[in-house]
Amino acid sequence: MAPEQDGYYYSWGEIMPKDYYDWYHYAYGDEHQLTKYCDNPAYGLHGFFDTLTILEPDDDAATANMGNGARTPTYGEWSELISNTTSEWTTHNGKYGRRFTGSNGSTLFLPAAGVYFFTDLEDSGSSGYYWSSSLYVGHNFPENAYAFGFSYYSQGMDPENRDLGLPVRAVRAR
Repeated sequence: MAPEQDGYYYSWGEIMPKDYYDWYHYAYGDEHQLTKYCDNPAYGLHGFFDTLTILEPDDDAATANMGNGARTPTYGEWSELISNTTSEWTTHNGKYGRRFTGSNGSTLFLPAAGVYFFTDLEDSGSSGYYWSSSLYVGHNFPENAYAFGFSYYSQGMDPENRDLGLPVRAVRAR
């Protein structure tokens, strides 16, 4: 995939793109009846909860679709990118996004791929959101997972509803 391509969109913990991004079509329940990755029994189906806070390989779109050690970055890894690089809003082959530059001169371009709500792509070209593999824990909102988000003005880690369609960018073990 070329750096400026958005890639496929996935709900958090799902490994296939789909036609509808909403709680009704989410693989692990809805926002008040979760069946996996739920640290609060008040949000689990029939009081369900577990201790899973990082995507398992079978539920990781990067692992399932790219193999060979690929996985979705954690909250900590996205935070490391933010802290240890400079970034600028720019274009690459006509696509808006952010370019991150490390102290060694290496660069990474992430396109402003927007987000899928139900069947509509929104904010493409003006913002980008990419899943982390980390559940939004300790805040009593297990229906959220962390995503790295950015626009022209800002960047940071934000909790997003797990049913949304966001792209992933893989990392590989060294």
